[in-house]
Amino acid sequence: TTDLTLQRTLTPVQLHDGMFTNPSSSSFSFDAIINVRTADEWNSEGHIANATLVENLHELTELPPVLEGCQSCRVVVYCRSGQRAHGAQTLLTTKWGFTYVHNGMGTEQWKAAGYPLVDRPTVIPMLLLIN
Repeated sequence: TTDLTLQRTLTPVQLHDGMFTNPSSSSFSFDAIINVRTADEWNSEGHIANATLVENLHELTELPPVLEGCQSCRVVVYCRSGQRAHGAQTLLTTKWGFTYVHNGMGTEQWKAAGYPLVDRPTVIPMLLLIN
């Protein structure tokens, strides 16, 4: 098993496996999967299952309330190609002190690997529900 605490960029397979593995038995588990695309992209193109929409996270100047208190969470950010996700990853780690932020690349890579996009409501990260 790959230790994702050291990973910074995930392949679609690593992201998929991390989403569907029992968190108590593996290092492949994520507390939040953050879509940093626009709401228009989210609504018109679909998104990765169980994702939370934080529109344009890579451009924000304040930490969004949905991520407050989650600095030690295992977070994955993604966009369309990975570029905006990289910006969000950098912002989360350097400005807001997040420890485990992985770039899940983009919906382009996700679809190319054969995984579907869904049309479901945004998800509140699990760790925030229990705090």
